[in-house]
Amino acid sequence: MLPSIPGGLVKLMILSYSDSGLSTSNGPPYITLINPAGFKIGHKVTYSHKTQGMGQTPQPLLYLNTCPSILNFDFLFDTTGAIVDLNPGAVFEPLDQQINDFFDYTFNFSGETHRIPFLQIIWGPTIFTGTFTNITVEYKLVDPTGTPIRAVLHCRFKESPPNSVQADTQMSSPDLTHSRVVVAGDTLPLLCNEIYQDASYYVQVAQVNNLANFRKLQVGSTIYFPPLD
Repeated sequence: MLPSIPGGLVKLMILSYSDSGLSTSNGPPYITLINPAGFKIGHKVTYSHKTQGMGQTPQPLLYLNTCPSILNFDFLFDTTGAIVDLNPGAVFEPLDQQINDFFDYTFNFSGETHRIPFLQIIWGPTIFTGTFTNITVEYKLVDPTGTPIRAVLHCRFKESPPNSVQADTQMSSPDLTHSRVVVAGDTLPLLCNEIYQDASYYVQVAQVNNLANFRKLQVGSTIYFPPLD
């Protein structure tokens, strides 16, 4: 059941997990005291652009992949007393403590899992599963002592559907031959770790693909990953 207050207002809720399958919770859900005014979800498709000679007819774009969706919204944190009536009975910690608690639950790196949490954001019919890509804290109001008492957190999340990591691992069995079209940011060790779960195979893969410079992969090129012992 989604959290709400009298009058039927549904509160935005964030669930934090330490694994991509969303099976290990990091504690009770985080429920916003003030809902965002709105949100944005961005979608993007990437294509390969072939080099063309001068005067040649433009070539059709080659589809590479559909990128994960991006969710953007802003959280308001306020300790001025302006929102007390909207949250009867709520206990208001100092502003910095509220922000630190939010970071601990949703954003901070874990030495145990060696990554930041996986999140599920639920607001009414909207359910978005992913992780933070960046967060900016904008302090909007300070008291006479210079202590912040109101802040807006500008949040950006990248989609990561549940079990996507496990499913990709199964499809990338080291007993099968795979090919990958290189996109910006790819490295051979990273791709080998994805396929074989072992980045050290990059030397053998470089030899198979006759790569003289494995450190700089050409975007749009195809790399083959054969079964390796």
